[in-house]
Amino acid sequence: MNHKILDKNSQEEVSSLFTSVFTASEGEKEGRLIGNLASELSSGTDNQEIVCFTAVPLTFKGRRADFR
Repeated sequence: MNHKILDKNSQEEVSSLFTSVFTASEGEKEGRLIGNLASELSSGTDNQEIVCFTAVPLTFKGRRADFR
């Protein structure tokens, strides 16, 4: 896994992640609701006060690495 820091510029990425995960597990309505909540919460992020990290899959030549 690669790691990266998320900041205010990552608001759409964070919202999209929560929307897709909750849509898959709870349905479209709940997915949109949680995605909007994540968007609102991340819009108030102060990059000097809050640091958020994420892990992203490794890629090799444009393909996701699978180490199972």
